[in-house]
Amino acid sequence: NVRISDIKGRRRTKQVVLPRQTAMYLIRKLTDHSLSEIGELCGGRDHTTILHACDSIEADMKKDVKIRDLMNRLMVEIRGE
Repeated sequence: NVRISDIKGRRRTKQVVLPRQTAMYLIRKLTDHSLSEIGELCGGRDHTTILHACDSIEADMKKDVKIRDLMNRLMVEIRGE
């Protein structure tokens, strides 16, 4: 329930950060876009922000089975499997 404008925006509230990082992670895992391209898609962010987001999601997946299951479900749904 997050708007695209929120994903691209500058707000850092908890309600926006996880969905934004999730979007960055999924784009990185499911496409061939470069870190810079992903940053542009997500509101002009730096490549280091994309790396941080992916590292953060991967760390969350290791310690929280709900997040791991969510990411796996999203990837399956996006791939159309």
